[in-house]
Amino acid sequence: MRILHRLGLLLGAVVLTGCQGAGSFPGVTPFAVDGAAIYTDNCMACHGGSGHGDGVMAPGLPVPPADLTQLAAHNGGVFPRDRVIAFVYGAPGQGHVMPDFGSRLDGGVVVHETPDGARLPTPAGLLALVDYIETLQQ
Repeated sequence: MRILHRLGLLLGAVVLTGCQGAGSFPGVTPFAVDGAAIYTDNCMACHGGSGHGDGVMAPGLPVPPADLTQLAAHNGGVFPRDRVIAFVYGAPGQGHVMPDFGSRLDGGVVVHETPDGARLPTPAGLLALVDYIETLQQ
């Protein structure tokens, strides 16, 4: 019985180690992360349920929230993924009124490859949120 217990602990450690290492490959997240739920919890109050910038908090803000459905349209039809990632995360010196959310998003860290080939450790929740925002494009 004691051997079975140790074997179970060892197997559990191997599985956990495998999950932690999964983030080292582009596009592989160590945990399932729901971008729509992250949007609902963090963005909907200002940007609205459909992303048009018409959330319940929008009227009281000093700057109107962006219409997230038009990001690709304003970028030649291409969703500006890396720019959105940086904006949501809160890159220093952006000077916008939206709070920095990236450091508060859970789900582990994954490697995100930028168009220029850089591999950056990025919160999985941030990537899931940006994936969801991309689905709002019109």
